[in-house]
This record gives sequence, C-alpha cells and structure tokens, in this order.
Amino acid sequence: MSSSSKVVIRLMMLLLILLVSQSNANQFKSDNMCSITREVLCVKQVFEIITTTVKIIARTISEVETNIVSSDANIDTVNHIFKQQLYKIRDQLPTRQYHTKLLRLNNINKAYLIHLLLEAHDAMSFYYNSIDDILNVSFVSSSNVQLKQIQDNLRYEIICEYRSVLNVYSHEWTPINHINRLEFAPTTYPSTPSFTHNYQSIFVVKILNEWMKLIDSVIIKLKAENFLTANAS
Repeated sequence: MSSSSKVVIRLMMLLLILLVSQSNANQFKSDNMCSITREVLCVKQVFEIITTTVKIIARTISEVETNIVSSDANIDTVNHIFKQQLYKIRDQLPTRQYHTKLLRLNNINKAYLIHLLLEAHDAMSFYYNSIDDILNVSFVSSSNVQLKQIQDNLRYEIICEYRSVLNVYSHEWTPINHINRLEFAPTTYPSTPSFTHNYQSIFVVKILNEWMKLIDSVIIKLKAENFLTANAS
C-alpha cells in the first residue's frame, strides 16, 4: 500500500470518528425537553423568569398539600411515612452543595456559576422525572392536575431556562433520560393506590418546595452581589 493511500485511509478514519463524536454530542444534548434553546441577551431576565416560576410552583405545592390533607383520612400516617422515607432515601436526593455554599460567599467565578446552574438543572430534572412517575401510575387523583402544572412549570420555565443560560457559556447539560428519579423504599403500612399516591406526592412536593426557597434565595444573592453582571460576559 502506498504512503498516499495510508494517508487517505487515516484521514477517512479521523473524519468518521469526528462524525460519530458529533452525532453522540447532538444525541446527548437533544432530549426533546425544550423545542428551542433560545438566545439569551440578558442573563438577569432569565433569572427573573425562574424567580417568578419558583413562586408559582410554591403556591401550587401548597394547593397539592391542602388537597391531599383534606381528602386523606390517614394524613397523620402519610406525614409519618414522609419522615420514614426521608431517612431511608435521602442519599438519592440531589446535592445542594453549590447553592448552600453560595449563600456564604462574597464572590464567585464563572466556573462556580456553571456548577451552580448545573446543580439546579439536574435537581429540577430529578423532580420532573419523579413527578412523571407519579403521574404515570394508573390511579387518578384530584391532585394530578396540580402535579402536572408543577411538572410543566419545571420543564418550560425552569429547566429550559437554565439550559438557555448554560448555552450562553457553551456548556453541555445532562439530558432528562440520563437523570435519576426517586425510588421509594418499601413501607410497613398496608398500601392502597390512593395512599401510595398521596404519600409519594407529599414527599416529592415537600422536598421540591425546599428547593424553591433555596433557588429564590440564591438568585436574590446573585443579583444583590452583581454576580450575574460580572460573569455574563
């Protein structure tokens, strides 16, 4: 084989590797969660959308809790299982490392901001998936309407908005099908479909509500310290 033929073969192999890599990258990034990752002219405006949505979700969570409390005669047992489940599966829950630490910091760099965005994106994707599992059970509950609203808010006004900001920094994110979801531990209580639905719903929305408060506090901190202005360029 001539040297020129060897060069051509190597170039073709390199081109094939590049094409496969690009295909894998596109597959990784596209999970049909967001129809378009929009161009962001002002990162602060994106965080305003997220802040508004966080408050909307918090109100809807309150409606879910009220709905379940008023309809379930075993609400004391539901609350007991919440504590029991929290102890058993807390290691599954998304980390809050960067969010919690930020509240004590006076300055952050671009790398820290990206870690913060990814942490929130992955956590919200985790709860999106967990709500999806609850909604996909055949049992129909009056709280499903609110759960679906929370899920849609998470998807379009939080997860997709975080992706838009990550896109500003040309940074990848984890697609939804690569994100875990809650796997509830077995309980010692007799379990009807209604009872299971209620305690799982209460668990997810209670923990999610803690994240809503944390995200709100973090965004207030980001804006107050001008972290967004400093890192958006």
